[in-house]
Amino acid sequence: MCEDKHCIFAVVYRPPDSHVSAFKDLITSMQDKIDEVSANRMVPEMFITGDFNFPNIDWENGSPSYDESEELLMKFIDSNFLSQVIRKPTRSSNILDLVITNKPQHVVETSTLTTKLSDHKIVEVLLGCNLLDKDKDLAKSTKDID
Repeated sequence: MCEDKHCIFAVVYRPPDSHVSAFKDLITSMQDKIDEVSANRMVPEMFITGDFNFPNIDWENGSPSYDESEELLMKFIDSNFLSQVIRKPTRSSNILDLVITNKPQHVVETSTLTTKLSDHKIVEVLLGCNLLDKDKDLAKSTKDID
């Protein structure tokens, strides 16, 4: 993973009452960075995480309609061939804290844990690779099994 490629890691916090124009600026900024890194025709590996505060999006079944900010996010996800991999609620019955990636095959496991530090749950993501050492990719087995 990230071997001879560019990687984009982003952490987002979108306040629940944020204005559409501020979120549009964020989406535009992220798209500009993706386009810049992709200029050499190599698609970067992307992991975008954070508290997006979109309680009305049904990540399993899709939503019948979106508000303007939700629509911006969904178009961004679709146009960059991204997937949102968190499937369990992160606050009450909502999935507000997201992990969005173009490499869902690297996600081995996700979990949410209750904490006394926040009204949101902790989101854990186990990746099947070692981001720091390209020779220790857990998704690939280098041992022969007899």
